[in-house]
Amino acid sequence: MLRFDFDKKLFSMIIIMSLIYFIPVLLSSHYYVDDLGRSIYGYSKWSENGRPLADVLFLALSFGPQLPDISPLPQLLALCVLSFSVYLSAKAFLTDYNRYVSSIISMVAISSPFLLENISYKYDSFPMSLSVLCAVFPFIFKELSLKKHFVYCCTAVLLILCIYQASINIYIIFAILYVLSLFRLGEVRKGLLTIISSISGLSLSYLIYSVFISPNFLAGSYNLRHSELATSGFSDALEVLSKNTTEFGKLINLAVTTPFIFLSVVTLMLCVISLTKIAIVKCNSTKLEKLLMRLVVIISPFAVLCMITGPMMLLRDPVLSPRVLMAFGTACFFFAVLAAWAFSAAKIYRKFCGVLFTIYAIYFIGFSYAYANSLNNQEKYENAIIQLMMSDLNGLDLNNYDYVAFNGGVLLSPEVRMAAKKYPLITRLIQPTINNQWIWGHTQMMHFDFDKKFQSFDYHISLKSNICMYKQVRGSTHYNILVDKDNSTVVFDFKKTACN
Repeated sequence: MLRFDFDKKLFSMIIIMSLIYFIPVLLSSHYYVDDLGRSIYGYSKWSENGRPLADVLFLALSFGPQLPDISPLPQLLALCVLSFSVYLSAKAFLTDYNRYVSSIISMVAISSPFLLENISYKYDSFPMSLSVLCAVFPFIFKELSLKKHFVYCCTAVLLILCIYQASINIYIIFAILYVLSLFRLGEVRKGLLTIISSISGLSLSYLIYSVFISPNFLAGSYNLRHSELATSGFSDALEVLSKNTTEFGKLINLAVTTPFIFLSVVTLMLCVISLTKIAIVKCNSTKLEKLLMRLVVIISPFAVLCMITGPMMLLRDPVLSPRVLMAFGTACFFFAVLAAWAFSAAKIYRKFCGVLFTIYAIYFIGFSYAYANSLNNQEKYENAIIQLMMSDLNGLDLNNYDYVAFNGGVLLSPEVRMAAKKYPLITRLIQPTINNQWIWGHTQMMHFDFDKKFQSFDYHISLKSNICMYKQVRGSTHYNILVDKDNSTVVFDFKKTACN
């Protein structure tokens, strides 16, 4: 696979493509969720998520605590790291193609609508991107002994778990692609042994992480809740699996638009041809080895589809956010490479692949730009409402109250609602921060020097039954304002509850 001859032209081409893809997101001033807290408090706190190396990386980048907003530097670094991962993938798996075609096919790995959330983080985008590079690294070498491959796999997985765990799915997809590339060259025995070394490396590193690292860092009810496995028996696991299949299915379905379906159907038909050619490749192997090889070939596409969500399917309460589906783009890249292998010796077919994946790139660029503009419009919309809320507090002489609470939340802006008709996933990528008991709405208000505290989770839960007990002091287009004198709380009722 990879030769250590750095192709500057290929890398430059990929960097330029990445900039074209993501530049509007990088230029956005929007603080994305966790950024709201980090930008005014300067904390990292990734170690509490079981990600101690993410803390180390960003503390090094910021020369220690506190962590000021140095964007878009982390996002630019993330873009460079992702581009290098794409470059390594192109050099490893698409050597039959010229620079443009190999780069445009490889860009499929990061031209994923789900990855837009990851790159939107002004802080976390850099560690997340490094975890992707770690996932790719063990599978880029042309000649590598199984012992070295095992060591590389162990190291890579341990780094992934300590930086950003969702990239484990990317590691597994690249492992499958690497094995198929060996089968394609007739190296069946090496491919089968590589499966063993890849799984062994993953298992050993996960054991080390689970025993020695995770228990010493993972903390907080949020992190513990979202990392709990369904371990109460087979029926419990089956119930959790069914629930997660439905929820993740809804999320993924938002990205499956008509143009995407068309491109996918063409690609998958070509993949069938490619897998068939791999299954019947000439090789000096035993009957058992050939049988196992063909079994792996048949299973591989289904395994890759499962790895879009991967082990998260067994979590009792997984994070249902686009950012955890980073492997979606990698899965698309897997099928894109298989399609490229189908008739790679034919010059006209190589041109066809260039055209096909250029169309995919143009479609994604449209998605990326629509998302970035929607992000900016949502920020303007929310900030205008926040300024109106603060003006109402002053105008109604409510500054003597200590707390605020939200019932319901701010809607998506008109521009976002329009963009979502074309790209439905935007409704999950863009999250209004003022949303019931979600702390980030209050944090966003603190960016305007808001001095009131946020009411507790339990208080917000009780609002549904108690809200009509409070006195309404103003009604407006966006919300009603109520006061709870007993708890010194101003309630912004975005649901505009009708009380008898």
